[in-house]
Amino acid sequence: MIKAAAIRCRFCGTTFESARPQESRQFEERQQVKSRRPAVRLQSFWLLAFGLFTCTAPIAAVVGSFWYVANRSVIASLTPMSSAVCMIAVGVAWLQTIVVVVVAVLHGLLGGS
Repeated sequence: MIKAAAIRCRFCGTTFESARPQESRQFEERQQVKSRRPAVRLQSFWLLAFGLFTCTAPIAAVVGSFWYVANRSVIASLTPMSSAVCMIAVGVAWLQTIVVVVVAVLHGLLGGS
């Protein structure tokens, strides 16, 4: 039994982020989110890189949208700058994709060679 006000377990040495009592399930979920942060941060930079290139932007837009939805809880726990990079990466990929589609349609309508 760990005291409710404890921020460190005297038996195993585990530190808690707050003195607020939480169930073991909540603690495990928080630890899982915490362990996934570095991977999500790295994936967001890769997504941004692929979104900047015209040829890979459509793939990055579709995959990035699904990735963003699947990792919402981890993204919400990141620093504001890191979570902004995630949103910007998906936005840039979609913007690039829209520009490519508009240019292709205009090219087809105007009969460019």
